[in-house]
Amino acid sequence: MSELKWMSGTATPKIADASCEYFAVAVRRGHSGKTYTFTAVYLNKYGLEYEDCKCSCEEEHGDGCPTTGWFTVESSNQYDGGLYTHLLSKGDELVAWAAIPEFDPTELEAGNE
Repeated sequence: MSELKWMSGTATPKIADASCEYFAVAVRRGHSGKTYTFTAVYLNKYGLEYEDCKCSCEEEHGDGCPTTGWFTVESSNQYDGGLYTHLLSKGDELVAWAAIPEFDPTELEAGNE
């Protein structure tokens, strides 16, 4: 069975520049103190277009502002590729993250096919 290998929330995923990758995350919400596990995307100098960008993106980068950090992505009819929202709100804590393993069909348990 594929196991998640959890890393500390203070560690940074090592992914290529100008890329993004999905991970499993454990986030402690500040408003409730509860920890939730779900997927999120880590961006490493990934080009995003947004209104409060501090650079001249079109002139400097072409593909949007190079953005690094943790985000959630919601599907959107208005934005190609979805709507990216910062993962953490005030008081939240990224407790841990883990790479999502590739699916291995040989790991299906008998009777669960």
